[in-house]
Amino acid sequence: MHQETREVRSSRPLHRWSLLLVTLTAMWVIWCGVLPWVAAQPKMKQHLTFLDERGIDPSAMFYTELDAMDAILHKVDRTQSFTVAPTDHPEN
Repeated sequence: MHQETREVRSSRPLHRWSLLLVTLTAMWVIWCGVLPWVAAQPKMKQHLTFLDERGIDPSAMFYTELDAMDAILHKVDRTQSFTVAPTDHPEN
């Protein structure tokens, strides 16, 4: 029984290193593959151009007060009003 315990303990560091390696690999794939691909999509390019034309730093968009925020919120409201259909749910 003591030998089984030693084997389990000795395999834990290997498991932890493997988990770390898998996690870092997944992060690298997302950061270097998925995010650049998303940024290259036409809809995202349009959004980034919209922000760039107004001098808005997307990384700071939610942490600072922006003069252009009213226009952005109006655009979002307008977009949502076209995409969300009202539904009537009778109360029981």
